[in-house]
Amino acid sequence: MKEQNFPITDKYKLGVNVNLELGVAFWEASHGQPMEDRLVGLPRALVGRKIDVCPNSWGDNGYNVMRGRLLLDMGVSDVASFVSKFMHVSPDNLPLNIPDELTPELVVFLVALHESEHVMQWGEVGAKSTASTFAKGKTYENKDIPFVIMQEADADSPVIKYLREDGKGNVAQFWLDMRTVSSFTDKFPLMYPAKYVDNFASVLNPLGDWGYKVDSRKYLRKSMSELYGHDSASILAYSEKNGAVIDPEYYLREKEALVKNVHESMEIEESWFISLVNRCRDEGERTPTVSEAVNVMKNISPMSPQKIRYALDDLMGRGSLDGLQRLEAENFIAAAERMGYEADPDPDFVQIYKDQVCDAVGNMYGVNGLDREAHYLQI
Repeated sequence: MKEQNFPITDKYKLGVNVNLELGVAFWEASHGQPMEDRLVGLPRALVGRKIDVCPNSWGDNGYNVMRGRLLLDMGVSDVASFVSKFMHVSPDNLPLNIPDELTPELVVFLVALHESEHVMQWGEVGAKSTASTFAKGKTYENKDIPFVIMQEADADSPVIKYLREDGKGNVAQFWLDMRTVSSFTDKFPLMYPAKYVDNFASVLNPLGDWGYKVDSRKYLRKSMSELYGHDSASILAYSEKNGAVIDPEYYLREKEALVKNVHESMEIEESWFISLVNRCRDEGERTPTVSEAVNVMKNISPMSPQKIRYALDDLMGRGSLDGLQRLEAENFIAAAERMGYEADPDPDFVQIYKDQVCDAVGNMYGVNGLDREAHYLQI
């Protein structure tokens, strides 16, 4: 494909801000010590100041900007489980090329690198208006999804730099490929932008689990849009190759459009899902809260990379994609190829997937024994 120029921005500065040299030295010198102690000291070496680090064994990673607290998971003992969760693929459908060098200890170190770079993206801890240090005019209060995408691209910069400089280029490529594949597998079935969200939110209980009224549309739109927050691999790769940063607002619009094209290629249309929800609302015995709906839909088994590749191959073959959508499709197909995911044309998979969605939505509304066929006949 001929190299294309996309809308770019100068509002963000992608690059490594942690002190890799000190971080690596600390990690190597602390080998053999308790993991909890290592994970407290590593971020402090990386960011160059004392911060509140909370190692845990329940799988949480993230930086609380207002409290200045960093959560790090120290319980990674199984690389296969980590990859399954990272990529949103089932444990029996893992990539064939998981590098031997990707050990549990390396996973913990790379995640700490990523999260420590997040610490460097913010200014004063606990300030009422915490300013971003890598994005012009952005604060903790006015961050949005394009900003989050750029945060994640920036946070992966030290991960990729370390792996390449340490002679683990294959692991660096695998990390980027995991990001690329998961940027599609995590879009099912929370799949459509504002129009779909507003339709879905209108039939949900406006009372959240917290006992007070919430803006259903705003809450659900935020929960669904956050699925795009880690779609950062293409932006990081483009920045490294061209020395320019793709405008994340443009990127988000194009990625949402591409995901919708994938769904329609699979014949899982927006109208089908909205009709299903409306029918369950009419027949159901209860109305789920917004947060319940989000959790139920997120827990539906992920769509396999093989099915997504088949849909993207179909779109590419019909000449339906160009510009950034084509670039994203090509990046996914290349990543899937390296991971051993061949396109799967199985005609039954859409029906199986729809059955699963029907059951999940039916249970959510308290519809016992939803007549799937009756619903399909209504469409």
